[in-house]
Amino acid sequence: MADSVTSALTEVSETIVSYFTDTNKMLFMALVIILFLTLNNVIIYLVYVKLRNRINNYCEGRFKKNGSK
Repeated sequence: MADSVTSALTEVSETIVSYFTDTNKMLFMALVIILFLTLNNVIIYLVYVKLRNRINNYCEGRFKKNGSK
């Protein structure tokens, strides 16, 4: 039982090491990370624009009620 677990763990670690030593796969992983970061920035920007619009609408409605504008 212990031998099979050990062999499985060594096989997994060897697979991981070979995966990261292969240059094509490393470039692919770098591309995936760059795409993920870009997507994160786009999502953050969209949330910021939505919040900014909501805050502007709230402020306009509030000032209109008070009669300042």
